[in-house]
Amino acid sequence: MSKKILVWHKRKYDKYWLNFRKQGIGGSDVSAIFGVDKWKSATDVFLEKTGNLQSIEAMEELPLRLRLKDFIAKEFAWRSGFNLIRRNAILKHPKYPFMIGTIDRLILNENAGLMCKSVAEYAKDEWSNGNVPYRYLLQCQHYMAITNAEKWWIALLIGGNKFKYFSIKRDNDLINKIIEKEKYFWNEYVLKRFPPPFDGSYGTRNTLNRLYPTATEESLLQLPGEALLWIEKFKAAELAEKQANRNKMEAEHNIKALIGSNEMATIDRYKIEWRNIRGKDRKNHRRFSIKQVDQKL
Repeated sequence: MSKKILVWHKRKYDKYWLNFRKQGIGGSDVSAIFGVDKWKSATDVFLEKTGNLQSIEAMEELPLRLRLKDFIAKEFAWRSGFNLIRRNAILKHPKYPFMIGTIDRLILNENAGLMCKSVAEYAKDEWSNGNVPYRYLLQCQHYMAITNAEKWWIALLIGGNKFKYFSIKRDNDLINKIIEKEKYFWNEYVLKRFPPPFDGSYGTRNTLNRLYPTATEESLLQLPGEALLWIEKFKAAELAEKQANRNKMEAEHNIKALIGSNEMATIDRYKIEWRNIRGKDRKNHRRFSIKQVDQKL
């Protein structure tokens, strides 16, 4: 496994490490650049790399969380039989120096690495049936690009009491997309000190809430002409959303009429539930959901 070292480090998330993090795009930055991160946006990444914002990851990463990663790695090693290597370094791509990463573990005698994750119980459905959330898939492919690995394992602790692990194979097509996306972001935004446009992601919503948490009372701004284009786009989307909700409700009502008093129904690859639940008012209610499964039922 070919690897190039940007810098050795002993303590993750100290000031020394954070300064070197500004020299490239890390694994946890990729999903934000792609617009699929719930908490972080491309604007956050831009501000971090240009020194105008402290790393969100660094603020949230506590010593307890690092110790939890150690526990997850040891549990994975015990269950899988693999021998793990801790690499106290920020790695970088041999050809594209803006691609960097601090990986959790390498696997001895395997062209593979390991990412250790802990998630809350409410997030378990994201990982059901062998599914890997796209933001973590991007992160693992980013690490495989840097290390030239053929496989990346994910060890997952769910709700503090459930453990699972699985592997992701190298996807060269996706890696090429990641490289092109990161190259454009680095060259056109970071190096030119020109911020990326705001997108429609939840990460961008959280960014704006952090940047502008409160308004100056009674303040009034005359907007530039370009605002009219965004207002018209907003109103058109609002109208389309209302119609989409009506279409969704129409479909739901017709499915419910077919189900009637049954609690579950199946067709093709879909499982439909209209289950009984007891509300706080102690009255009976029913909850409707449609789930897609891997095989026909």
